[in-house]
Amino acid sequence: FGLNAPEHAEMLVHGSYPSYAFPRVVQGGPVVLRSVPAVASAAAAPPLPAPAPPASLPPSLDGAPWPRGAPVGRPPVLSAARYQHPQAAALPQPSAAVARRCDVRVLLVVRPDDDTHLRRPGLAGHPASLDALRAAGASVQMIRASCLCQGERLVRDGRTIELFGETSRQLTANSSSSSSSSASFSDSPAAPSPLAASLARGLTHLRCWAEACRLDSKTEGDGADAEVRGPAVGVRGPVIILEAGCRLQALASGGSAEAGACAGAEVWSRLLWEAEAAARRGEDLLALCGGGSSLGQGASASAYVLAPRLCSLLAECWEALARDGVEGAEALVQRLVQSLGLRAGCLPLLLPPLEPCAAGLEALLPPPPPLRPSASREGEVKIYIITLPHREDRRRSPLVCGPEAIEAMRAAGFDVEILRASCYCERDALQARGGLGCYLEDSAGVAGSPHWVRMKRYEGAEVPVGKEEAERLRKAIDENYEEGSDRLVDSMGGDGGIEGYVVDSNWPGATSCAMSHTRALMTAALDGYSFALVFEDDAVIPTSVAWKRGWCEGRCTGKLCFCPGAWGACIEDAVELARRGTSGASTGDLDVLYLGMGEAFERPGPSEGVLAGEGGALGAARRWLGRSLGPLHCGWPGSVPPRAELGGLTQLGYTWQAQAMLYTRRALEDLLAFPLSEVLWAQDETIPHLYGRRPWNHRYLEALRAAGWARPWVAAGPADAMGMGWVYQLETLTSDAESDLGLGTAWHSSNAEEF
Repeated sequence: FGLNAPEHAEMLVHGSYPSYAFPRVVQGGPVVLRSVPAVASAAAAPPLPAPAPPASLPPSLDGAPWPRGAPVGRPPVLSAARYQHPQAAALPQPSAAVARRCDVRVLLVVRPDDDTHLRRPGLAGHPASLDALRAAGASVQMIRASCLCQGERLVRDGRTIELFGETSRQLTANSSSSSSSSASFSDSPAAPSPLAASLARGLTHLRCWAEACRLDSKTEGDGADAEVRGPAVGVRGPVIILEAGCRLQALASGGSAEAGACAGAEVWSRLLWEAEAAARRGEDLLALCGGGSSLGQGASASAYVLAPRLCSLLAECWEALARDGVEGAEALVQRLVQSLGLRAGCLPLLLPPLEPCAAGLEALLPPPPPLRPSASREGEVKIYIITLPHREDRRRSPLVCGPEAIEAMRAAGFDVEILRASCYCERDALQARGGLGCYLEDSAGVAGSPHWVRMKRYEGAEVPVGKEEAERLRKAIDENYEEGSDRLVDSMGGDGGIEGYVVDSNWPGATSCAMSHTRALMTAALDGYSFALVFEDDAVIPTSVAWKRGWCEGRCTGKLCFCPGAWGACIEDAVELARRGTSGASTGDLDVLYLGMGEAFERPGPSEGVLAGEGGALGAARRWLGRSLGPLHCGWPGSVPPRAELGGLTQLGYTWQAQAMLYTRRALEDLLAFPLSEVLWAQDETIPHLYGRRPWNHRYLEALRAAGWARPWVAAGPADAMGMGWVYQLETLTSDAESDLGLGTAWHSSNAEEF
């Protein structure tokens, strides 16, 4: 084992050495250790033992015993919440102190459009596998893979902008890849090119390398020319890059599912030991999937170990590797090995992933684990900013996703996270299979085990709308909604009517947008936050609002407030207003506060009808006068306006808007109970159906009631800004302006042809 006496000898005597150090522990009698020699090639790798099926097998989902002799391609499906390794009780479990001695980090690459790892036990991304890795002392971090859309941009345009943590960077396709792009690119969206998939995978591995060497998220320069600075801290232990679809040898070599499950915990623990052993042997890179003698000589790049020395080298040469362009993962790793002269080996404990599950397999997706909050963060606020990786034009000042705004919000004490948006790839996979399993963000978990949910459209969305039903719905909308059905049932350029509106509101990005909001809200709910504020990346604060509220520092003279501190002040006021609305509201506790207003189809309630502002009638008159004179009292450059009183809350009717909304704890608990992930629709329509006075889609109401919805929500907006609210969508300001306000394409929709 390469153990150093006397330190390791003492750990062995006292039984405190991490369990992952021992390939096998034989129970019954004295403990016997079977040593495993250090190996650097596939030929020298010792075979794994084939454990016999245990006498008592874990139950299946319905409580029935496992089917013996099940086909290898259709293994029994286990629930992450109920599955336990048959020998888990007998195996030594590392204490917290011991687990900290394991410095191995596992970067688990999860394709957002593929949930095979949730359907099949024995894959690296299965919850039971992650439990085994964490129990052995590893830290596991989810990496959402770059989607196929990014690969298509690299093929079509030769470049794309990617998001590395919170840093945007423009990358190009490697010359060897781009030379074959014309032959490999497919004009049919239904038939994506193999080259695009390969480039997207290579782009993901570049992102993993940046994460492995812990590159600082701060940047030098601006926009796509920004340079990522060097490592923030030293790298202590090995890093395993592991694709979620990697398979156990025991399941692929004809062994039974029971044998594969028994071997699983041992294999995942052994990976950690081999990672540290390879580093001690001086190997820079160790391949864990078969196919060649090393990663530089034909082995698969689906699973491999980066030694600490290599991580330090990557921190110095990552920029040069990125400038040389994106190519397939295997070619990228081979370039790394050759350019740095690395020592590489191969230990084929795993097999590369298979193709994603085909359509029609949704029934094999097991029920998600129970959704229970893992902690209580009483009074704390979580802020999510949803952005697509290629929309770098929206990650700049004065937008909410600009680095200055994010820094100001964090300085004000808020927990801010950029959420990588769901894309068309996920929507298409959901549509093809009827449902799509999806891990939530890293923080959402119970005792370290990540939570996953099943994304699916609401029950009834798939039923075609007949002519009579369509006419009845249009008539009801015309009779009850101010703007009528011609406006509410937006045809998006003439494509589709109410028949498509009940599915995805005739908007190409509606489903994937709803999935992004769902991931943010359910993660915040599971993490126990009292409030969750969800922004989309094109949110801005107008100068007129910032002046009236006293958020502007006095330097802004155009339409938009560029003061980073305005974002922190805005959120402070919004949270305080929501706190008052959950304790002193006259119409019941507040569920959601709209920081910005969209198009209203039902009239709002009386001013301050939910929550009266301070000062009674005199205070209301003073605030009304201030709002009336606000545009005239613009001050002068350099003067700082006083901080305005909060005022009250006015109840909303059915209103379109989803880009700046603050949810209270009561609302978050409702969204967990449904759960929101299984009643997907368009976010602009989903939330108004929970609080509108006359929600129009009877199908969606039936689905909500069947999911357990039992009370109407209370939605409100700041009484002093019931016109457009405090936070505007950039498009609202630029669509009627003579220019783009100096922000270029930032106001263009992501559904525009250029994006």
